[in-house]
Amino acid sequence: MGRHHPTEITVLSATALGGPSDITGNFVIAPLRCVQDREFWRVHRSITCIINCKGRHNGKGPWYPREALAQATVIHIDVDAPAGLDIHFAMAKSMAEITLKDGKDVLVHCQQSFHRCPPICAGLYQSICGVHYQVWKAAYRLTQGLQNMFGNTFRRQWKGF
Repeated sequence: MGRHHPTEITVLSATALGGPSDITGNFVIAPLRCVQDREFWRVHRSITCIINCKGRHNGKGPWYPREALAQATVIHIDVDAPAGLDIHFAMAKSMAEITLKDGKDVLVHCQQSFHRCPPICAGLYQSICGVHYQVWKAAYRLTQGLQNMFGNTFRRQWKGF
């Protein structure tokens, strides 16, 4: 029997843990199956930046509904390709910072939302808001109760930042 993983969408204010007051947007963490649902985009109209932590497989990113592509810019971060990680992360940081300062939301997603999203989101949060990733990690663990989210996968992927 497989483990049950959460399907809920997490919204975290960019100022929830401190940081500059001119940042008014939110980080939204969601699994790919939610991101690919048209209803998700009808509800989350304030998302204008998508950070895909799943990467590009076979040179292509995941399929997004027309509604998503009409309202958001997509940045791909391939955490399995260390050679380009710094450049992709810098692009994601720049786009996320502009989006958050504009009062819009940044969607961070991977396949299931609990492997790659937390370290990428923590890295973005730390570099944009100046909040140490341990604070982000503790707050996220407390508020969501996702006890396995920040295990070995988090530590292994965090080393790249």
